[in-house]
Amino acid sequence: MAANRKVVVLGAGIGGLAAAYYLSLRDGFEITVIEKEAIPGGVCGSFSHAGFTLDYGPHKLYSVLPGIMDDIREILGNRALEVEKKNRLFLNGHPVDYPLKPGNLLKALGVGESFKIGLGFGLSLLQGLVASREASTYEQYMIRRFGRRGYELIFKPLAEKVWGDPSHLHADVAAIRVPASGGLEVLLKLLKLKQENARTNAGFFLYPEQGFGAFAQAMVEAIEDKGGKVLLGTKAEKIQLEDGNIRGVQVAADGRADTIGCDLLINSIRPSEVGAMIWGRDSEQAVFVRENLRLRDAMLVYLGIDRDRVLEDQWIFFPERSFPFSRLSEPKLISYRLGPVGKTVLCCDFTCEEGCPQWQGAEDDLIRTCIRSLVNAGFITEEEVEYSFVKRIPRVYPVYDCQYRDNLSRLYSFFDEIGNLILTGRSGMFNYNNADHCLDMGKLIAQRLFMGEPLDLIRSRLQERAGNYKIVD
Repeated sequence: MAANRKVVVLGAGIGGLAAAYYLSLRDGFEITVIEKEAIPGGVCGSFSHAGFTLDYGPHKLYSVLPGIMDDIREILGNRALEVEKKNRLFLNGHPVDYPLKPGNLLKALGVGESFKIGLGFGLSLLQGLVASREASTYEQYMIRRFGRRGYELIFKPLAEKVWGDPSHLHADVAAIRVPASGGLEVLLKLLKLKQENARTNAGFFLYPEQGFGAFAQAMVEAIEDKGGKVLLGTKAEKIQLEDGNIRGVQVAADGRADTIGCDLLINSIRPSEVGAMIWGRDSEQAVFVRENLRLRDAMLVYLGIDRDRVLEDQWIFFPERSFPFSRLSEPKLISYRLGPVGKTVLCCDFTCEEGCPQWQGAEDDLIRTCIRSLVNAGFITEEEVEYSFVKRIPRVYPVYDCQYRDNLSRLYSFFDEIGNLILTGRSGMFNYNNADHCLDMGKLIAQRLFMGEPLDLIRSRLQERAGNYKIVD
């Protein structure tokens, strides 16, 4: 019998673990996952604070991809909660259902503003009939589909908070993220002539009862039960490349160095990092990726509140510029098992460019700004805030600027020259996606490898698949 194929996976986030998990279900693979952090999950991990289990912002498990929800249930077993989803926008001092619903927008904005948005919808429909070219930017895409007033009120400021200047963002950002094809679809839904469906709006989602990090931990346990290894607290330092193929990965853990042999490397960490380990930090490949495929940082402000609950929604989006954050979430509304009775935690989401004032500024100033905004809006009182802290996550949001397609194609071409390397996951493929998409990538990799499909064909399938993912809120 032939020896098992030695597969090394870089990164124990959802992307890396998914590839390892699905491969572990097949015969013929000896799997080793390398993760520099002490706990699995990456930005989908969890941590403990003041009796709470907290995630790095809100996460959900939901998918319209064939078989993925069944796989999630299989992984979690009896640890899965089915949660009725509720999230809204906050506009003009009122929560607004999203996707939009009749009456609720009118109540929040008044007759005049609602009329302007409706007029914008109408104009966008007429302009769409005569438009000769597809929209190339996020700004053009949203104006054509929702009208200028709707864009300026909701979509532009929210995009500025999350990704930066919308006029410099590729239209793909909007196509991936917004659960409606345009003003006509929204209007039909408002008039009850068209219904929401599972592909545009998740009515429920699954969530691990002990925090989202438990999903990553469940995959670790499944991989290890099948004989695979997940090496936490282990840093990959150098990748041995010989004759166009990777032969080993040099790692360090607890002050000891080792080399892990490799027949196939599956990478789910940032391409700039793995490129530096293969070709060197100053190589053409590593420099190109670092300079041309931008990633935004995330900052999360957590506020411990002396109250059992604050919100009615699991998370709320805040497009208005008077609020510094883009999203507010309350973990206990997803699972009451996450914290003690009578107390709750709010999490304020920020994204920013490296070196921006928020990232460089004092954390106390950022915390005070969040508290003041929530007090002024009537969500909390200042006296209810018992503690606060900030979590920083560098280089986590892929930025799809107007050049990203060409730059991504060049990135893929660099790594495609290596005979036994596959990229996967959100970070590894520079792909703006959710956990279910990472599972789908891992499943495709395992199925095709088991079938003996050539790696260049697997890579092309992954690249095509990643380009067609849509995020369902």
